[in-house]
Amino acid sequence: MSDDMQLNPLSNIHNGDSKVILDLLEQSQPEDQVMLLMVLWRIWHTRNEIVHGKPAPGILVSKRFIESYVLSLAEIKQHPQANPEKGKHVVDVVLKKSHSIKRSREPAPDKWSKPLPGSMKLNVDGSFQESEGKGGIGAVLRNCTGEVIFAACGHVDHCSSALEMELLASRDGLALALQWTLLPIVIETDCLAMVHLFRDATGAKSELAFLITEIDSLLVGNRDISFNKCLRSQNLISHCLANKGRCDKITQFWPDNKCTFISQFICEEANE
Repeated sequence: MSDDMQLNPLSNIHNGDSKVILDLLEQSQPEDQVMLLMVLWRIWHTRNEIVHGKPAPGILVSKRFIESYVLSLAEIKQHPQANPEKGKHVVDVVLKKSHSIKRSREPAPDKWSKPLPGSMKLNVDGSFQESEGKGGIGAVLRNCTGEVIFAACGHVDHCSSALEMELLASRDGLALALQWTLLPIVIETDCLAMVHLFRDATGAKSELAFLITEIDSLLVGNRDISFNKCLRSQNLISHCLANKGRCDKITQFWPDNKCTFISQFICEEANE
């Protein structure tokens, strides 16, 4: 990711120089220091995966992971009192095209954004009613033009938390998406706690561990699949689907753009 950070030319680096990392850190801007440390940490993680016989994550996967992680750290720093399960706050840090972290006065986009050409975006959400212990899940898969590949909702009779519903939505949504596309998939959720679980599942409650394991099993292979934290306003359609599943007590699947009650939202977001 040297092109993404304003570092001194790599040609100035000499093999065997034990201070090269310290020199790079000292000569870098604070925002580039964060990215450099994250890259080094990811390199060590990849090395450990290979040593233990696991496949190395792809470069694009690692790049998106680092960018998402840095944004999450910034979000926690700027909003330490916020509820991590449903992030509704704007982070005053954006990753520009160069991918270095810069301060910006521009607010984060509040509308759903299309995935990059050649990829798909899967938006998922869970709905939970604590008083009844019931919930619903919603998922919608769209391509780079905003065209709907499928939409789905489901009703869950017994559940224990909002986080459980988010995990169920991700598991079932991803299982469907893998059957409907061979392209890279970005899974987008407004649940920050769930995104953190897939970085470090050691703090997961025992009753949720099986869901994390099941989702992990879907991530195995050469498919480029990544998680992205978004705002609630960027996740409206899957939110509506999850509420429909819970309130109407239905489980339903709509291929293509046949889910009529979300058609207006689809048209509005596709034209953004």
